[in-house]
Parts: sequence; structure tokens; C-alpha cells
Amino acid sequence: MDWLRLEVRERHGFRWNQALLAVLFVSFWLQWLVDERRFAALTLTGWSLPGLLTHPFVHVHSLHLAWNLLLLHIFGGLAGNALGPLRYAGAWLAFTLAGAAGHLLVGGGQAAGASGVLCGFAGLVVAGRLGGHVALLDASVRVPVIWLALALIAKDVVFAFLPGMGVAVGGHLGGYLAGGLAGWLWQRCRPGEA
Repeated sequence: MDWLRLEVRERHGFRWNQALLAVLFVSFWLQWLVDERRFAALTLTGWSLPGLLTHPFVHVHSLHLAWNLLLLHIFGGLAGNALGPLRYAGAWLAFTLAGAAGHLLVGGGQAAGASGVLCGFAGLVVAGRLGGHVALLDASVRVPVIWLALALIAKDVVFAFLPGMGVAVGGHLGGYLAGGLAGWLWQRCRPGEA
């Protein structure tokens, strides 16, 4: 029985997303092997490397990782199918930097996790009008992916006004804005269309 399956039309970019999900999973467990000073260098602490690029690969706890993996499976998989491997890799990097910039511009402190990336892919799904469904409970329930993206955005709007939630709102916003722009550009300049 499939309790969760992503249904899309094409599958050419999907393997890249699965590979990055595997890297995120492995890096989460490897992060516990480094000392506290090296771990801090991998998180987002300012406009310097390596944290600017490595923060999506470290997570604070296993629930944080699980949530990001699930949403990246859905939104990243759908985007990977539409974009192909090279554009997908470029989008991952752009959303990493946009999430970091959003977080740092609102004065956020130390941060970790791939939320900016997954919010970028969610924004791309909405603005690019990418089709697809998530099939739940052996396909007895099919939910359009765009509904999940809009629910995620609504959740972040609510969490932005709740104190103490520990959500990097600026990072999410940076991801959504970059993803929305990418989706808008994708919609206007879709490859293969005149």
C-alpha cells in the first residue's frame, strides 16, 4: 500500500531531487560527528562561507529534517520534473541564497535547514502553475500539489505572527519570493513554446 505518492506527468529531473534528499538525510547524521565549532560554521550565521551555502544540509532535530524532506520530496520533485537537472540545480542554489538573504535581511540569527529551498520550490509550483497531485492512502485521496503549496504559505503567514515558534520567517519569505519570480519567468519563457 502506498501511503504517499507523488503523481506527475514526466520523470526526467526526479532523480536529482531524490539524490539531494539522500544527501540531506546522510548529512543530518554526519553533522553530529563534528564538534560544536565546526557545526556552527555549517549553519547560517552571516554573509560568509561556508554557512551561506551549507545551511540547508544541517538541521536542528529529526522532526525538522523529516518535515523538510517530505516537502522537498513533493515540491522539489515536481520542480525537478519540470526544470530538468541543470535548471533544478540552479534553482536549488538560487533558493538557498534567497532564503539566506531573506533571513539575514530581517535580522535573523543563526539558522539551519532547507526551508528557504523548499519554500522556493513551493513558490515556483504556485507561480509556474506546475501540475501534479499527491496521492495518499493508496491513491484513495488525491490532493493537488498547488493546494499543499498554498497551505504551506498560509501556515507561514500565521507562524509569522506567533511568538516563539522558532520559524525563520525571513528565510521562508526569501524562498517564496525567489520561487515566485522563478515560476513567473518559467511561465513566460517555458522551453519548447513559441
